[in-house]
Amino acid sequence: MDDDNLNIEAVIIESTISDAEMLGIILGKSGFKIRLFDDPFKAIDSLRIDLPDIIVVNSRLAKMSGYELCQRIKSDPLTSYLPVVMLTSINSREEMEKIFRLGASDMLIKPFRFWELSLRLKKIVNERQIL
Repeated sequence: MDDDNLNIEAVIIESTISDAEMLGIILGKSGFKIRLFDDPFKAIDSLRIDLPDIIVVNSRLAKMSGYELCQRIKSDPLTSYLPVVMLTSINSREEMEKIFRLGASDMLIKPFRFWELSLRLKKIVNERQIL
């Protein structure tokens, strides 16, 4: 994939700020502009003020589940069109169905390869720009 398109802004919402920072460092090295959150309520407020290109959400968050957060993002007319990629440690058909039913664009099962996350995010954003 062409790395000239790295004007991509990603919001990462993880269960801890250290987990968010780890993903932010990896994606930052791949050229992404990153905003990090460990509080889903602050993330929602931020999304309404400054829309990113893509959102990465851990399915297990402290103050609200990642599933509920995805549902809120997808039910808000302001953010409903934003692609959401869910990160989960549950490897089952039911988990996959649940995540896609909520409207997520993609999902990755932990542990995952960081380069794969980067490639998938770029692919989703590039496909949306073509439409």
